[in-house]
Amino acid sequence: MTEGPINTLETPGEFDALAKLRPDEPYFMLLGRDRSAPELVQLWADGNRKKAFAEHHAGTINDNDLDRELRQSTDAERQGWAMKTYKRGEDRDKASGQLALSSYTEHELPAETQRRDALQRHRSRAVSAIHNAIAELADLAPLLGQETFDGIAAQELIDQLKDAAGQIKPRVPVAA
Repeated sequence: MTEGPINTLETPGEFDALAKLRPDEPYFMLLGRDRSAPELVQLWADGNRKKAFAEHHAGTINDNDLDRELRQSTDAERQGWAMKTYKRGEDRDKASGQLALSSYTEHELPAETQRRDALQRHRSRAVSAIHNAIAELADLAPLLGQETFDGIAAQELIDQLKDAAGQIKPRVPVAA
């Protein structure tokens, strides 16, 4: 799975479009806060991966180009997942990777608030684990072969995992 940074102004990744933009090249940018951005990025990643497999099967791209396209698709999926996390309002402590405390006063939060926050953390972790499994399977699928039983089973499992992730709906805390 691709492990590079999530593209931000401060941490551009391997496939950062702005870093590679040509002076006369048109572009369209999606932001983490954009209403449809996470879903559109996921659709792009799925379409790019399928197109790369088809082109490789047709012999129009080589193994190195296929690998690059698959890595770029996986990177895009990670960007989409990061956008979903951003939209849920989850602030992560960059040093520890842990969710930031909900209380700015350092007072203990009410039990119901702690329960709600714990539930949200567990939902987010579950979806993240499913997305990591999807990315790992997406990296494995080309090695199995798109037309083999195992390759077809891997793609079906990817689709099932995406459906499962969509069933877990993290709740956005209500602002006081």
